[in-house]
Amino acid sequence: MKFLAILIIATMPLTALARIGETKEQCDKRYGKLVIPALASNGVEYLNYRVHGFAIGLHIFDSTCQKIKYNKEDEGVLAKSEIEALLSENGADWQQISETEWKNQECSAKVWGKHLVIISDAYQKRIDAKK
Repeated sequence: MKFLAILIIATMPLTALARIGETKEQCDKRYGKLVIPALASNGVEYLNYRVHGFAIGLHIFDSTCQKIKYNKEDEGVLAKSEIEALLSENGADWQQISETEWKNQECSAKVWGKHLVIISDAYQKRIDAKK
């Protein structure tokens, strides 16, 4: 029981992190000031924040967050509990398909080194179509 309480307390700040599908305005409200001014290219707006020890990079497309990259500001490796908490903040019914990959009905997620990247299926199709 003590372990569960500690785990809940340790992951509470993660509930303030970005979610796939949120608007830029919701992300700004959630995080506050951008680390660098927003950049835009080919209809995608790139936003970068720092919050609760995480660096967060967002891709806004069609007025909503379609891709999120999380990593620790100290460049540490994400713990399994952190990955699980970040996934749960970005949807339900995640199925682990490999040691470093997950999928649900709307998104896929992958750990790339020290980064967790979550991307909507619609945005991934857009990326694939440009290749």
